[in-house]
Amino acid sequence: MTRLPDLPNASVIADQAKWTRYTWFAILGITAFRILMLALGKTELYLDEEQYWLWGQYPDFGYFSKPPLIGWLIGAVTAISGSDTPFWVRFPAPLLHGITAVILAHWARISLQTDGVDASESGFWVALAYLTLPITTVGSFVISTDTVMAPFLAGAIFTYWRLISIPSVTRALITGVLVGLAMLAKYAGVYFFLFALTAAVFSPRFRLSPKYVAVIIVATAIMMTGNIHWNYTHEFATLDHTAGNASWLGGDAVEIEPLRFVEFMIGQAIVLGPVFLFTVLYLYARPRKAATPVLIAFSLPVFLIVGTQSFLADVNANWTFSASLGANTMAVIWLLRRGARRILVGAIALNGLLLLALPIMTLVPEKIILNDKPLLSRYLGRSDMAGQIFAAADKAEVAALLSEDRSILADLFFYSDRNGNTPIFSTPYDGRVRHYFAQTFPLPTTFSGPVLFISRKNLEIKCNTPLIATFDTIGGAYQGWPAPKAYLLASECLPEVTLHD
Repeated sequence: MTRLPDLPNASVIADQAKWTRYTWFAILGITAFRILMLALGKTELYLDEEQYWLWGQYPDFGYFSKPPLIGWLIGAVTAISGSDTPFWVRFPAPLLHGITAVILAHWARISLQTDGVDASESGFWVALAYLTLPITTVGSFVISTDTVMAPFLAGAIFTYWRLISIPSVTRALITGVLVGLAMLAKYAGVYFFLFALTAAVFSPRFRLSPKYVAVIIVATAIMMTGNIHWNYTHEFATLDHTAGNASWLGGDAVEIEPLRFVEFMIGQAIVLGPVFLFTVLYLYARPRKAATPVLIAFSLPVFLIVGTQSFLADVNANWTFSASLGANTMAVIWLLRRGARRILVGAIALNGLLLLALPIMTLVPEKIILNDKPLLSRYLGRSDMAGQIFAAADKAEVAALLSEDRSILADLFFYSDRNGNTPIFSTPYDGRVRHYFAQTFPLPTTFSGPVLFISRKNLEIKCNTPLIATFDTIGGAYQGWPAPKAYLLASECLPEVTLHD
């Protein structure tokens, strides 16, 4: 006679329900707190956010520097809300991280074999640890492609793990769709395939049949069709920009610089928090000590790729964000299995200091001073700068505003509706286009009329180009940089400032 598996007793069920309640309380509480502080915060959008907002006004299947999902999302939210204030542009950010925390909790609670640790308890700690990661805190107060990618990549990893346990075409299809959405948010979503390949190397259990692999790949490719076509018709601009950021273009001799790797590791301590980073590095060095060794596969490849890249060129700390999902989960599960709850609580509490400090700083951003300027200066002074420029344009009675500066152009476009309808153009390039504005809004070759040219460079052209204004940059994003200047250009002078190598 076949013996039925033991059913959980009432106390176990009650304990599971308790930890589930704690998990939802933590996720909903932290998310609601962040939304409230977003509403009360005084920071402005910085240039990337302004650019993402502009993308939302011109829906397309791709943009110069990123795939399109962030533009679609911001466009939808601002259209529904009827507002393009910083609050509504950033509103999806804390929600998306909250959703990601829910998925990671389920990954830990249902999918991971957490022997010796209550599954519901592990889900609580994984969710709480993720929500308090420094990169998650920062990502909840700005809108970025990492934030938009997070729930889709986490969802793809979760459904893939379920696919391993219970194979089905439906699960493979959902996995591929989620990978496609992650890649439409940020191309780093492609790391999913590297995670899956590395997991297959770690464990025979994670070697899917070719049928399911094919379904995932085909579903991902279908999701990416529009963006692939856009890149094809735009000279692969986004891929070219991505390769340029990684210093894969240019033909310069490679110079290995170990100090950059040290800076990379410091950046990772800021991304994960020092305790979690130390735990993750320990498990990389001694994989057999990991609670579930295959979890290493869901972060190590990214650390190796970006860490290697750091020897060759500067890298941004957030380039490893896709690894933080698996790294955070792996570290928490291992600490729980080791019975190191005090260390886990201490790590979360240390990271949680920023969770409380950053929202407070956004309430009085101009008062938190570091090196004689506000610590959050990149989020200040942009509306004032745009206002000064538009006032100068009105006074000079010009037909258009012109600049080669991406930051200035982002400010002008975002604040243009509040300051009249003066046309705004970028100086076009005769070589490789440098940014979205030059690609999409270049000054027409047939344009005529006086133009106000705004630049942070010293203008050297033969035409008579009087300098009519130098703008105040104290206390804002432009402080510490050359002050933007406004030059009045007649039509005959325009060809001299519209062509750049």
